[in-house]
Amino acid sequence: AKGSGMQYNADIFYGLLKSVGYIGCVAGALTTPLISDTCGRRLPLVFGGSLICLGSFWIARAVEGRMWDAPLSRLLTGGGCGILSAAAPVYITEIARPDHRGRMLCLLTIGLALGVLGAHGFAEGLSRIG
Repeated sequence: AKGSGMQYNADIFYGLLKSVGYIGCVAGALTTPLISDTCGRRLPLVFGGSLICLGSFWIARAVEGRMWDAPLSRLLTGGGCGILSAAAPVYITEIARPDHRGRMLCLLTIGLALGVLGAHGFAEGLSRIG
């Protein structure tokens, strides 16, 4: 990284940047049952959303030369995504009327898939601008 006195391979750093988000996602999903059982079903949703906001703010404020800002912020956002992906279906199942549960869970899954597709499309568009 520039100014840190460390040399790094850009491909290795990019791989680390991508994989640390998935590691955070798995860790978040695995800890969600503990949080949900002790603190209720809504708190993990608030906590996961807060982690995503904090990680997004951190990556937006990342400074060139501080190479650990990006992976650590990805770890936070990944953890938030893992918490939300584990907590949201349980919460929807508990609050939805029995005759609407299946539809609600299908809408959640479709919404997640469209959100991921939109995010990748947006990122692809931004990569072509710069």
